[in-house]
Amino acid sequence: MRTKLLFLIPLALVALIGLAGFYVVLAPNTALYTGVRGVKIPRGAGFGAALDSLEAAGILGSRRTLDLLGGATGWGGQIKAGYYEFGAGASNYAMLNTLRKGLQTPIKLTIPPGTRPEVVAAVAGKVMAFEPEDMARALADTALARELGADPQRLFGYMMPETYAFYWLTDAPDVIRKIKGSFDGYYDRELKDGAAARNLTKEELVALASIVEWETDLPEEKPVVA
Repeated sequence: MRTKLLFLIPLALVALIGLAGFYVVLAPNTALYTGVRGVKIPRGAGFGAALDSLEAAGILGSRRTLDLLGGATGWGGQIKAGYYEFGAGASNYAMLNTLRKGLQTPIKLTIPPGTRPEVVAAVAGKVMAFEPEDMARALADTALARELGADPQRLFGYMMPETYAFYWLTDAPDVIRKIKGSFDGYYDRELKDGAAARNLTKEELVALASIVEWETDLPEEKPVVA
């Protein structure tokens, strides 16, 4: 009997350790919510600051177990800045693995029609990591406009109203580069032939569209203004 007990005790300890390991690594460790919740990890944030952000976003269930796993694996020192979304029931392993690999979730930036440069700058600054002033400065950057093949006075005219997906830490010039590229693709597919038939260059078409947008926000009036 004693021999059997001596044999069973280590097995029980192994089982307990296994259960504890499962709890720390793979068990769900989110707060009580449904769907997904997002968190922004700023540049330069350490693991402690990331844990603070996860708690403040209402994502983290047990800070202690995530901190324990991050320290035991060394992954806590490998987290990447960015915006991340975690579904309800995510484990410590899933969260740490996402953060250390920088598997960010894109965010949506919507440019409304009939808007102004200052409005676009404000909208972009609200959802991106940069400030509205950074976007305004990039829109007025003559070197950037020339790089993109645009009239320095009309770079804003290429900011086609649409919803775009960006990573949160994308800087303002790269946001403009992507939007300008989207416009160029749309122009080649949908507008180029019509513009040529009317003897309009791309720049002239953009200038005309800008004037129309400035004059009226009413769709039914735009053909008349044009």
